[in-house]
Amino acid sequence: MKPNNARFWDYCNGTWTKITLRPGQLLHWHHYQDTDEGFSATTRAWEHNGLSIHYCECLKFRDCDGLIEEVHECCAPLDKLAAKDPYTEPGAAPEPFKVPQWTDLGMHAQRDHNAEAAGY
Repeated sequence: MKPNNARFWDYCNGTWTKITLRPGQLLHWHHYQDTDEGFSATTRAWEHNGLSIHYCECLKFRDCDGLIEEVHECCAPLDKLAAKDPYTEPGAAPEPFKVPQWTDLGMHAQRDHNAEAAGY
């Protein structure tokens, strides 16, 4: 039996976006913006492996403290892609859809370039 497409919601470009992935498909999204102290960049990748969606988020930013990079990975089984209410600002109307129940894979990394240069 062939796995179905996976459909779920994620917050991209300042709005909730519906994402559809075919089995075996890998989708990348990137956002960059200049800030008053440097820049902020976010890269996300979603992959449909037939049983679950694997999600990886990479953050990179420079501010007055220097360059920082962070990586976070999680996954959601296909039956948990519409499992919980999305975050909304306090007092805002609830969204009319559900979002994935992501499971943290315990794969976190952070790199502080200035701390490394200082020998920490």
